[in-house]
Amino acid sequence: MTRCCAGDISMTNYVMGNERYKTAAFFVCNDDEVRENGSFEKAQKVRDFCAENGWVPISMKNDWLTIFGDGVTKKV
Repeated sequence: MTRCCAGDISMTNYVMGNERYKTAAFFVCNDDEVRENGSFEKAQKVRDFCAENGWVPISMKNDWLTIFGDGVTKKV
């Protein structure tokens, strides 16, 4: 996994290590190249990492109806 996610991974491992309460972990996959500055390749690495660790990937492309508010557009 890339260094940019190291803090997220550490926090997720901490939460998932809690045996007293039922836990779940979700990771946002920035895979929407049209509405956001997404990268399919990086998002696939996140999906693979989630699969290896039992975490739930969330796709910006497929799971989000909107990304920005009305009138906000992606920077090019």
